[in-house]
Amino acid sequence: MNSNILLVDDEVECLHTMALILTLHGCNVIKFTNAERALQELLISQSSDNPVDLLITDIEMPQMRGDELIDELQKHGITISTIVMTGHGDKELVIDLLRKGCNDYIDKPVTPEILIKRVSLALNQVEKHKTEQDQSEKLVELGSYANELIHDINNMLCTSCGFADLAQIQFTSDKLLNNYLSKISNSTAYASRLTSQLLSVSQRKNINFCKLNLSMEITQWHDMLKIVAGKNIRIHTDTPLDIPDIIADQVSIERLLMNLVIISRSTMPHGGDLNIAIKKLEPAAKNGSNGEAGKPGTYVCLSLTYSSSAIDNEALHQICQPYSMLKTKNDKTSRSLSSIKKIIHDHKGKIDILHEQDNNPGFIILFPTA
Repeated sequence: MNSNILLVDDEVECLHTMALILTLHGCNVIKFTNAERALQELLISQSSDNPVDLLITDIEMPQMRGDELIDELQKHGITISTIVMTGHGDKELVIDLLRKGCNDYIDKPVTPEILIKRVSLALNQVEKHKTEQDQSEKLVELGSYANELIHDINNMLCTSCGFADLAQIQFTSDKLLNNYLSKISNSTAYASRLTSQLLSVSQRKNINFCKLNLSMEITQWHDMLKIVAGKNIRIHTDTPLDIPDIIADQVSIERLLMNLVIISRSTMPHGGDLNIAIKKLEPAAKNGSNGEAGKPGTYVCLSLTYSSSAIDNEALHQICQPYSMLKTKNDKTSRSLSSIKKIIHDHKGKIDILHEQDNNPGFIILFPTA
């Protein structure tokens, strides 16, 4: 077992016998007949590089009892796996000690087999706890490193965006180059907002809700969405600018649009037409395949419909499934679906399948107006 065990018992013969049994099984045993000396040893060893892994203590002892030893350790903020021994049948005290955090108890006299079995179980728990603690510390370290990396990437993106803006000013007469520079500037600005949001999540900050025109967002991102969709999918938009604003986080809405287009590639694997439309809606009747009606009020309705000779209905249906059912053959699609559902939930919106029986299936998303 190769573990450090501190053994406390005022009965010398019992102490030496248990120490011998544990030593023969590979344990490093420190033994005391006095709980006060054991306490001094634990206070020193637990702050060293070679701490005690397991404390085994009798309860009934002169001067300082076993339960008093445990109380003193807790007062000093020392947490250590503990097995208590009793030969007096004081079960109520044992139950109280177990509630305080003791791992196990042993009735005296104890056989070598029982002793080794109970100690092995306790040490297995110690090893498991150490492994979990190491993993937790590594995750904290990794998170700190990732946070620094994201911060550096964000600074680089801001610099790139600034240079792209300066280049646009320099080459105003070249419309084609200016158009490319504008796309570079928009893309880096979007990437910078994404990294800023990652930093906000790592620092436990809330997302930034404000008034947003959904039609304007789609218009600004039309070229980027075309690139994400690929050459086999044609995007058509109907986005009147007189649509009411919604209360939304800009980066989240941009992520939503990107993920919706990614989903269209799974829904139309052989290409087709993706129709994106925005309109004002005051739901009064049942909408969607599940027959639910929207809550009273004014909504901005984002609809996406597909025109293709080969629609993957499974991918379409997955969008409207609960989180626990978001499973697809494509991991990237599954992540996009989860992201879509979460963003809509955070914005108090609603998503549902639209016109399932028609040749152009799709879905609608409702956002409450500002």
